[in-house]
Amino acid sequence: MEPLSREFLLSQGKCCGSGCTNCPYIKCSRCEEMFACDIEIGKDKCWCMNYEVIELSEYNTCMCPTCMDKESKLIIK
Repeated sequence: MEPLSREFLLSQGKCCGSGCTNCPYIKCSRCEEMFACDIEIGKDKCWCMNYEVIELSEYNTCMCPTCMDKESKLIIK
């Protein structure tokens, strides 16, 4: 059986939690929710580049949009 494509999995809108080989979603380092990183799915720039991080405390890796809102401020680019 062929693994599901990244494009198909992304079109589902969220991670199913089955550990798919081509899953385009990553786990938030703060809340552990799964979310899509735009760079991981082939875009030139990720949505998180619109944020200026004030302080990440113990969270120093990718965060979901909700947690990024809590830890930083949105800057207009």
